Amino acid sequence: GRGTYSHKVTEWTLQGVPTVPPGNVQAEAVNSTAVRFTWTAPSPQFINGINQGYKLLAWEPSRPNEVTVVTVRPNFQDSVHVGYISGLKKFTDYYSSV
Repeated sequence: GRGTYSHKVTEWTLQGVPTVPPGNVQAEAVNSTAVRFTWTAPSPQFINGINQGYKLLAWEPSRPNEVTVVTVRPNFQDSVHVGYISGLKKFTDYYSSV
């Protein structure tokens, strides 16, 4: 027959990564060495946990292994998030991502 069961135990699984990217990502040069990024957060049902922030990435096309990374905390008050990457080279093309 069946024995007795233990007390119930509550446990939570770890967070997952978002399943959709940030939306409406835009980048604009603010001076010769800095870029301003704006974007909207994914819908909460696609975050898969608590939003812990964003990473702004910038790299020269000829140097894909040299990536500048800036971490931006989430802004829970506004629908549009803002972040900056500074210290870039003057008059240089960059690829970027949020």
